[in-house]
Amino acid sequence: MSYFTRSREFFEVMTACEPISGSILATLTSGARQLTVGASREIKCVGVEFEGKSLDIVLSVDCTGSGEAGKHAHEVKLQEIAAMTIHNRLTRTLGIKHPILLAPMDVVSGGRLAAAVSNAGGLGLLGGGYGDRDWIERERARAGNARIGCGFITWSLAKRPELLDGVLAHRPAAVMLSFGDPRPFGPTIRAADVRLICQVQTVAQAREALEAGADVIVAQGTEAGGHGQTEPLITLLPRVVDLCPGTPVVAAGGIADGRGVAAAMMLGAQGVLMGTRFYASEEAEGHPDAKQRIVAGEGGDTVRSIVFDLSRRNRWPAPYTGRVLRNRHAERWLGREAELEARVEEVAHDYAEARERGDFDVAAVIVGEACALIHDILPAGEIVERVVAEAERLLPPQGDIVG
Repeated sequence: MSYFTRSREFFEVMTACEPISGSILATLTSGARQLTVGASREIKCVGVEFEGKSLDIVLSVDCTGSGEAGKHAHEVKLQEIAAMTIHNRLTRTLGIKHPILLAPMDVVSGGRLAAAVSNAGGLGLLGGGYGDRDWIERERARAGNARIGCGFITWSLAKRPELLDGVLAHRPAAVMLSFGDPRPFGPTIRAADVRLICQVQTVAQAREALEAGADVIVAQGTEAGGHGQTEPLITLLPRVVDLCPGTPVVAAGGIADGRGVAAAMMLGAQGVLMGTRFYASEEAEGHPDAKQRIVAGEGGDTVRSIVFDLSRRNRWPAPYTGRVLRNRHAERWLGREAELEARVEEVAHDYAEARERGDFDVAAVIVGEACALIHDILPAGEIVERVVAEAERLLPPQGDIVG
């Protein structure tokens, strides 16, 4: 049902009957199914009708205004009360309809995918990654007029800070910084009047994000694909929420459907950031065979290590490791990282060739544990719609749960 804060959110019910026109405080619940207007009027829900994205609620209204001979009933149909979206601090802060963010996956989150997520009501973020200026410009153009943002790997951006100026010149919806200290970049982003999203893997990093002036903080659990650390989302998320009572917190890691969204919100999140689920979308820039491997993935089919970074001669700072689908290459080198480094020229050459030809027995498919929940490749807009609809069905209609 709808999520309206009892003490704050109102909607108007206008009818041809003067006694029942006016503002109604939303107290409709799945149990009582009623709204109370003032002290003398009661409105009961007598039917709910779905048609496409539209939700019509048929209400029976009893009026006992002064001078009336007695109670009389009228039926009121509320059009799209509204396709009942979840509105909270996150959606207001980012100016979006749905609390769904696209993870800025390096290379995979291109302009088509970012635009599709934004056009569906979420926020699409380009995967700026290590900072390929030409790629960023090309993909920004491919997004057309869609309102999108861009994400960077923070420790890499520190080597080429001018890339940030290029992105800010186009007035993105937001800039997301992950994996490194965001504080040196916070003033520049805020001075450009652009929203700053900071992804963190620890509570200590969340403190740095607050110091950087983050508008939104993403708590990334170890379940996430690609780079991350060791703490699971279920313990990290509520601790970050407790630390940041005035800042919207978004959950990331292992979320691929509305059940994950609902669970994250019950832990205090305002929304979610999804990567793996959107990797398995029609618009993602990933190889078709990589997407098929995501769909075939089961629980326990991913592993977190430094093997794929060493194999492409791209050593990350400790303590970051990368989660990928298990394959023959990973199984060969897990536990033998020192030997891999000793043979890095040979291994890196073979790895690069495998990536080029789409051989994912060697090249890594960089995804998270959410692959176990993904069974199809869909348009990104449909993914957003399905996830939001499922979350709304599962969450209690108690209002803006976390404000």
